[in-house]
Amino acid sequence: MDAAMVTIALMFVGLAVFMSYSQTTADKEDIQTYLESIGASNIKAHWDWMIGGRGTHYYDVEYTNRDGARCRVQCVGTGGQIYWPQPPEA
Repeated sequence: MDAAMVTIALMFVGLAVFMSYSQTTADKEDIQTYLESIGASNIKAHWDWMIGGRGTHYYDVEYTNRDGARCRVQCVGTGGQIYWPQPPEA
């Protein structure tokens, strides 16, 4: 491989990492906004990078609901949208 090919390959890897990070950041903001809208607090969303495919991110989400109970739920971010396989407890 010559230097130009290595440079191009590194640019593609860098772009992929940047795009993934950008989507993860946007998904976490959407998760936070939604859970706050139903009265949740102490929200922590962790990207499970071992699960998912191209453009799909799975998050393990922990939060405290309105009643003060600690809850865990999984959320999926795909295509700039999030959805909940099991709806979070309010």
